[in-house]
Amino acid sequence: SQKTGQTAASSYKIMTEAIISQEDIDRVLAFFKQNNAAGTTAKTGDTAYTQYKIVTAQLSSKTALNKGLTYLKAQSVSPSYTTKTNTLYKISINEQFTGNDAAAAASSKLKQLYGWTSSIVKIKNGPQIMKTNYNLSLRDMVQKQMTVSPQTDGAAYVSLTYINTATSTVTADVLNIRSTPAVSPTNVIGQFKKGDKVKIIGQTNGWAKINLGWRNASSDEVVQYVDPNNFSRDSKYYFQFLKLSQTAGLSVTEVNQKVLASKGILTGKAKAFIDAANKYGINELYLISHALLETGNGTSDLANGLTYNGKTVYNMYGIGAYDSNPNYYGAKYAYEQGWFTPEAAIIGGAKFIGSSYIHNTAYNQDTLYKMRWSATATHQYATDIGWAYKQVNRMYSLYSLLDGYTLYFDVPEYQ
Repeated sequence: SQKTGQTAASSYKIMTEAIISQEDIDRVLAFFKQNNAAGTTAKTGDTAYTQYKIVTAQLSSKTALNKGLTYLKAQSVSPSYTTKTNTLYKISINEQFTGNDAAAAASSKLKQLYGWTSSIVKIKNGPQIMKTNYNLSLRDMVQKQMTVSPQTDGAAYVSLTYINTATSTVTADVLNIRSTPAVSPTNVIGQFKKGDKVKIIGQTNGWAKINLGWRNASSDEVVQYVDPNNFSRDSKYYFQFLKLSQTAGLSVTEVNQKVLASKGILTGKAKAFIDAANKYGINELYLISHALLETGNGTSDLANGLTYNGKTVYNMYGIGAYDSNPNYYGAKYAYEQGWFTPEAAIIGGAKFIGSSYIHNTAYNQDTLYKMRWSATATHQYATDIGWAYKQVNRMYSLYSLLDGYTLYFDVPEYQ
């Protein structure tokens, strides 16, 4: 045989247009296969179009939803929507503001920062403040107090320069004991001599901190408690200026449950305190606070009963319990007053406090401050410079249990 160089027929390859649907691809392949022309598919690398779904932000009203649905349908778009229920919250600010102006400013700040609308609720009447002029300069007052040996159990300080820390002994001939870790002519409270032993409980900036127990207070320490400007009106320690001649109107059940529970001999004695307050015109919260402090929360020997002249006597306020022998003198006073039950001591002691201090026309000591700090440095309830300061912790916590009361303050003024 020999090739002529001529062809009998030509071969062809069929390419379709780009097809999008998989259904169309399958139908075309089946058609060619039926005609003995099976083929293959290949991606072109091009895309025809991308589909989108529109999801709006949450709409807060039914009116806005209906307007949106109407518009989309007019554009031949079939919309759908889901309903969500949002929980609404109310925020209560627990912080208490003194004065409407301060509360209004805080409310305005919330509106500015977060767009929140808030309301202001008065929780109790604001304090009524009066002034008592002591007709003394503060310096004169402190000098008067220094003449009667005010006491404190605060820490004391000596210079470490003159202490042999290995043996805890004083190396100087005379070493000043100071109420604060600083050299000042008004903070010297005593002296050590060479060879004296010093019990160091801490160190600070070259000073040894020591504990002398009860000791004479310095004039620097006294002025800290005497100067009323050291106590902010927003501070709980302002309660030392609270007038004690008005009752708080407490219930027996509430006091027993919230205040006197697990308080030793004073547990369940609310009625006695409230009866005493009403009988003698004394704030019952003060009486309770005073008794809790003097009895060590109802645990002291005087509170739980001591025997004097064959009788068990009780003393709930430490009346007559002189520092030299408090149990003996406190029991002696209780015996002389006939305080043979805890209730008698509570009520009888309230009479003493009322007549001797709060309602005494000669002294008019109707605040804790006045009871501790007399302008004449006489007829003062305690020698502890922190006595009034310590009392207010309990009084403040007791008042925090109450609503709807008015606070009356009497604040001293110095020239």
